Amino acid sequence: FASVTWKVEPGDRDLTIPLHRALPIGGVLVDAVTGTPVEGLAVRLQPMLQPRSDPGPSGAIVRSGPDGRFIAPDLGPGSYDLRLGTSSWDECIRCLPKTVPDVKAGTVDLRIEVDLGPSIQGRVVDRDGNGIPGVTFSLEPSGKPTLQGTRKGRTGPDGELGVHVRGHP
Repeated sequence: FASVTWKVEPGDRDLTIPLHRALPIGGVLVDAVTGTPVEGLAVRLQPMLQPRSDPGPSGAIVRSGPDGRFIAPDLGPGSYDLRLGTSSWDECIRCLPKTVPDVKAGTVDLRIEVDLGPSIQGRVVDRDGNGIPGVTFSLEPSGKPTLQGTRKGRTGPDGELGVHVRGHP
């Protein structure tokens, strides 16, 4: 069953607290430019407003996996607003400008395109133009507010590299 919060006052009697079968919301996060899966983003699922007499279901925060997929399995019925971020929700230092409103519980086939901002793309090659796989690289801020923290990575099988410089690597 889905988690529910119910306010009970001293002296309340004959309470009826509805229990609802848990429903999932899930999908995949992809880069809006490349279409590749986006790993490690937090997805906050916030229930839309409920009538005051029915506090309704609780929300959830989940993260996308290596394949960009996320699933919040134990939600109550109703609609949820989804918001993406990369850090603590208390501070929301690096929230992304992406909200998906009014998603119905039970929806598991969402495809959300995420604008990760500017990126640096390239390829590391030898003198003959052959890609060099496995080269470790690091980008550090130069005082510009666009790059938030150091970005590290390795070149891919053909020497390709790609780094987003805003929000999330």
